[in-house]
Amino acid sequence: DMYQFLSKSLSQAEHKNKIKLSLEPYKAAFISLIDEEVKFGLNSKQGLQKQMRDTIHQVDEMVDSLTSIVDETSQEHIRLVNIITYSLFLLSIVASAMLSLFIARTIMKGISNIKDSMLKVSQTNDLTIKIKSLQKDELGDMGNAFNTMLTSFQSLISSVNKSVASVNQTTQTLFNNI
Repeated sequence: DMYQFLSKSLSQAEHKNKIKLSLEPYKAAFISLIDEEVKFGLNSKQGLQKQMRDTIHQVDEMVDSLTSIVDETSQEHIRLVNIITYSLFLLSIVASAMLSLFIARTIMKGISNIKDSMLKVSQTNDLTIKIKSLQKDELGDMGNAFNTMLTSFQSLISSVNKSVASVNQTTQTLFNNI
């Protein structure tokens, strides 16, 4: 019995050795798998997973920082554009006001020139006064019409004076013949 027992034991030991040897590649593969798992990280706080997670956090922080800088820069540009827009608006209002004043003064100067000439004619009864108009607009046309009217009045008065002289001569002739 002992022999059989030893034989069986030996055969079991050989069998165990054979099983052990056949499991060696699996053991090596399993250890390699565990090593890779450890490298990769058993959880998010170890290995490559930790490195990837840390990198993602760094990228997030950079993106947040860049977003903040872009927001600040955008706000500065918006303020600058607003200042330029308001400045141009005010400049255009000032330019419009100045142009309006220039046009108003030009018109008022022409009207004042015509009014002064009319007053001078009415106060002095001098129909030889002429309006000197360099303008080629409605006020210039009005000054030319005033000058034409005065010329017509001069012709009318001259005709009336001739008629009066003729009437006086005729009256004198009639008076002399009586």
